[in-house]
Amino acid sequence: VSVILALIITGWIYHRGRKRKNIERFGPLALYHTNRGIKFIEKIASLSPRFWKVFASIGVIVGFIFMFDVALGMYFSAKTILITPTAPAGAVIILPGLEVMGIRIPVLGWLMGVIVLLFSHEFAHGIIARAEKIKVESVGALFLGFLPIGAFVKPDEKHLRRVKTIKQLRIFAVGS
Repeated sequence: VSVILALIITGWIYHRGRKRKNIERFGPLALYHTNRGIKFIEKIASLSPRFWKVFASIGVIVGFIFMFDVALGMYFSAKTILITPTAPAGAVIILPGLEVMGIRIPVLGWLMGVIVLLFSHEFAHGIIARAEKIKVESVGALFLGFLPIGAFVKPDEKHLRRVKTIKQLRIFAVGS
């Protein structure tokens, strides 16, 4: 905890005093924008735009199915909790180093999984945006101090607002 707090505080102090055009600051949060990775996204998207559009369309359908399933699950969990106040938890936060349902989650394995998931998720948004002929302005990471806590792909939002709803849905759903 001390190391994490030190990374957050020193990163905040470091970024607070610097003016750089590719970094946006929001208190201890910093968004780092870069163009690295955009050519890779364009290369992957150009391999088979039709495949990516079909893949993303399947993602939209699966996304709606899972939204319905989650809504039903929440309804039944709430109903169970109201009827049986001592009901077990329906969801558990999985953190590294903790034992969850009898399984100990190794820190390195958890971290590697999160990184792979984060990059594949964000790059998928960018790949479909390019397959739909929408420019990707930048990619980047979100930092809390010096701790990387997120990533993003920033499409041309003006163009994105003007395209058909199905294209928007493809871009938004494919990450998940």
